[in-house]
Amino acid sequence: MPVLKHFFRSALALVLTGLCVAVTCDPVLARTDAGAVRAIGTARIEAGDVVRARESAVAEGLRSAVEQATIAWMPPEKMIRTFPALSETVFKAHERYIGNFKVLAEARTGDTYRVLVEAVVSMDAVAAALQTVGIGPDQKAAPKVLILLVEKPLNRPAVTEWLGDDMAGSETVAGRELAGTLAGRGLEVIDRTTVADQLRGTVITMLPGHSRDAVTDLGRRVGADIVVAGYATAEVLPNVMTGNLKSFKGTTVVTAYRCETAEEIAKSEETSVVAGTEDASASEQALAASAAAAGEKIADRIMTRWRRSDAPQQFELIVGGTRHLGYFVQFRRALEALPQVENVLTREMKPDEAVLWIAGKGGPKSLAEAILLQTFDNFGVDIFEVSPNRLKLSLIPR
Repeated sequence: MPVLKHFFRSALALVLTGLCVAVTCDPVLARTDAGAVRAIGTARIEAGDVVRARESAVAEGLRSAVEQATIAWMPPEKMIRTFPALSETVFKAHERYIGNFKVLAEARTGDTYRVLVEAVVSMDAVAAALQTVGIGPDQKAAPKVLILLVEKPLNRPAVTEWLGDDMAGSETVAGRELAGTLAGRGLEVIDRTTVADQLRGTVITMLPGHSRDAVTDLGRRVGADIVVAGYATAEVLPNVMTGNLKSFKGTTVVTAYRCETAEEIAKSEETSVVAGTEDASASEQALAASAAAAGEKIADRIMTRWRRSDAPQQFELIVGGTRHLGYFVQFRRALEALPQVENVLTREMKPDEAVLWIAGKGGPKSLAEAILLQTFDNFGVDIFEVSPNRLKLSLIPR
């Protein structure tokens, strides 16, 4: 007997009216930070066969997970237009798009068996399946990419800081190769010379690690959508051969972030080894090869995430100080009126704290900046935690 037979129709209707989709009326999260999807599957126990009912419930939960992930990923208008093809390709063979899953909880109620599953859904596989029936990604302008890379050539001191003053000078070997690779994969790489004046005097520590807030703030300053930050090094290996032939290793480590949200969207660490007799040329070849490999690895990931960026982002907002109910009502009304907020769900209410689930454009950092611009009559807002998937604040009486 089919279960959850009305789920998809209802879920689609909820999305089109701007609500956060859940399998039940409880606010079960459609997505988790790890890219997993939680869903509930239900099956009837026939002839006392509990094992078979459990298997059916798990299968229905996985089907629901794929449906939820597709709903969150695809713009509603496009889903309506391509729904027959989606049903025939993706939803008909949902198991093909499950990377792995686990059963989080299960329960038997009378002759019904119910499970809560968490599944990793491969949206790249879904996109590939849609391509086979002629449904490609909507055309969207390529993201503007700012590259912030420090390089240590062979036999040179380590470079730990990125300097804005260097943008007016010549590009490093790895930086030039990385820019060319990303541009060749369809991304719009910002010409360093066009932003040199804006970045003059700027210093960012890159080693032993960089600050994502610092690099994304810099990206926003010059109008970048994505910032790629990291370092490249060259070294000689102990391997030698008669005739002065030596081995040289180039290493490039880069991370890509969305400037709007400071979200990490791609990361790569690539090494390449080149043999040669000329230290300078061979080490530069190794640097270039490692940078090209790193660029190839992150380019597809950047484009995939960029094409999905129109889908609402979802995260948790924890509001303290709600014992002053009037303050909380006023705050929530202002929150729902913000242009980047599409939906607000209450997950939990405590005596002096509310846990909300936000869906909208931008992430916690973008919302925090918008809240700071709001004014309230009798209270202020103290924002004390901003992370990629959570925002925490308190309502403070004046």
